[in-house]
Parts: sequence; structure tokens; C-alpha cells
Amino acid sequence: EFRRVLFRSEEQMLSLANRLIKKQQYDAAISILKLNIEARPNSSSAYELMARAYALNGNKQMAEIYANRSLTLKEKEKADQN
Repeated sequence: EFRRVLFRSEEQMLSLANRLIKKQQYDAAISILKLNIEARPNSSSAYELMARAYALNGNKQMAEIYANRSLTLKEKEKADQN
């Protein structure tokens, strides 16, 4: 599949999204993060970065949704480790 060829690792996708956020290209970062979340729906890091992108883009409601999902996933990850 095209998306998997383009980005072989989550690290690559998150790194690209982070660079786009730093360049204030929030819509592009959000698009990349949506692809990552589609491929890896349990990635707390992707949800956290998505929350940041939405917050910096001025969409506080979406930022809160993604931040809450990130926290939920982090709590699950922590519980799974115990």
C-alpha cells in the first residue's frame, strides 16, 4: 500500500509532522498525523502530537479530544506494563 511505502515507520511520520508544526504548517501536519493514526490507532504519541497541532492551529475543541485520547492510551500502556 502506498502509505506504508511512503512512511516505513511511525518515527518517520511523527518526525515529519513535528517539522511541519515547527514551520507552522499545521494542516499538513494534521494530514500526516491522520494517516499515522489510521495505520496505528493505538499510538499515544500520534494523538499527543495531533492535539498540539490542533491547539497551535487554534482549534481547542479538537485539541482537547486528541489530548484526552492520548492520555487514555498512555494510561492503558502503563496498565499493560504492570
